[in-house]
Amino acid sequence: ASLARALQPFLRPQARDAQVVLALFHVEAVAAVRSRYLTLAPHRLRVHRYLAEHLMQLADPRGNYSWSGIDAEAFRELPYHQCKAQMWLELESTLCDLRFFARKCALGLSYEVVADLDRALSAHAEQDTEWPSGSSAQMNDFAAFAGRCAHLLAERPNLALQEAANAPDRSAPNEAAREVWSSLPLEQRPCWVRWESKPQRLDPCRLTLAGFSEPMMACAFSPDGRRMASASRGRTIKIWDARSGEEVATLQGH
Repeated sequence: ASLARALQPFLRPQARDAQVVLALFHVEAVAAVRSRYLTLAPHRLRVHRYLAEHLMQLADPRGNYSWSGIDAEAFRELPYHQCKAQMWLELESTLCDLRFFARKCALGLSYEVVADLDRALSAHAEQDTEWPSGSSAQMNDFAAFAGRCAHLLAERPNLALQEAANAPDRSAPNEAAREVWSSLPLEQRPCWVRWESKPQRLDPCRLTLAGFSEPMMACAFSPDGRRMASASRGRTIKIWDARSGEEVATLQGH
């Protein structure tokens, strides 16, 4: 409490999904905290691990990987802190858990799942080590699946199990869907449409951009590669997050 009172003049509330998050107001204050308390890598890893463990308790209060938590911020931040703490075993388990995937989509965070997987794969590649499962195939399968389906699950999050089950056989999402389905009591198994003639090769599609009323005619990336602009016949320009495929803004009247 005393620490909160001391920091109060330097904090500002940020509204996010009807929640209030406190953030340091000045960039200089953030830099000062990092230089004073987080100069050593072990210190940074310890802080991120502590935050990841706290967020895990909020997201999975029963501790049985049912992901019954209701705190959207916990689901939003958990993979980030697991990644920063280099908790590769926990991170792989979280991001390749279809229950976590579906719950995060249900909380309106389907595009953030795409960003989580992309960040995790990039960060782990820099470490030049193997994933705990011995291969990056599972993470890559989920990353491809999330990129293809994020636009659909943003509107219909209840279809996460169906879409995973209709992924190619023996892919990680398909196997995860089978495991979830078989673990549910008969009366709790949701209805879904089975795609009998589905392709058995992974779709090379990386992202699906949705929301056009007319065909897209041109696109361009920002110099840092983080944003993409697209132009359509409908005289609109849309700005996208190039990592997740989420629409950032729409400019009309061109």
